[in-house]
Amino acid sequence: MIPNSIDVAKNGDLYWTDSSSDYKLYDGIFSMLSNPSGRLIHFSAKTKKNTVLLENLGFANGIKLSDDESFIFVAETLTSRIIKYHLKGLKAGKSEIIIEGLPGFPDNIHSDNHGNFFVSLIVIADEENPQLLQSLSPHPYIRKLFVRLLTLLELPFKFFYKIYSDDCFKKIYLWIGHFRSFSFLMPRSAIILRINEHGKILDILESRSGDISDISSAFILNDYLWLGSPFNDYLGRISMNQILPTLEKQNIKFDEKKLLDNNTKKNKSINDQTT
Repeated sequence: MIPNSIDVAKNGDLYWTDSSSDYKLYDGIFSMLSNPSGRLIHFSAKTKKNTVLLENLGFANGIKLSDDESFIFVAETLTSRIIKYHLKGLKAGKSEIIIEGLPGFPDNIHSDNHGNFFVSLIVIADEENPQLLQSLSPHPYIRKLFVRLLTLLELPFKFFYKIYSDDCFKKIYLWIGHFRSFSFLMPRSAIILRINEHGKILDILESRSGDISDISSAFILNDYLWLGSPFNDYLGRISMNQILPTLEKQNIKFDEKKLLDNNTKKNKSINDQTT
């Protein structure tokens, strides 16, 4: 299981994605080469039970509830598309593909604070930058061959690690199945899309200079678009006035003084309880 993204409804219910039912995160490459087993899952705060809403998704990734909680978006990374799952209305319980053929692998989805959504493409995949994992998707036998080859590569290092308990062997066999082992095939670029509830692309933010890459999250805070990544050793930000000035005026404002005051009170309360 690879628990990935989560969103919380107003009533406390949780919606979350499991990217793969068959593998763990350190075997991410195996999960991308195997048959899709991703899931969208609903956790009821009332019954404390999980219910699978969608299954067999191609590496289920980012999710985001709409403002009125009538639907939820789910990113399918391997198939480069966004699924819309209806929670209310005549289509409740049904899903549809609202956008497909994206020029990359969609990761997290965030609100733009205007009823629309930011979709981050962590890896570019287009005619100029074809991705091996996606190209192999229609060929199950070739994918199976790759899985077996990678498994054979891992075996000796797993064996030596069990005997000698040397972390060097552990790092090697974990690296073989990790996403980073294929990083040399990934172009150093970034694309962030802004889409509406129907999947229409409203804006495209793109960088192919190599300065910014592997962006998995994009969200607005204090007049900046903040950029996150599981691979980069920094948190980036870009002025909204520079890239999307029409959105700048209605951004979320963050009261840093209030946060510090609240944290001070919480810390004092914790200290009082432990003394």
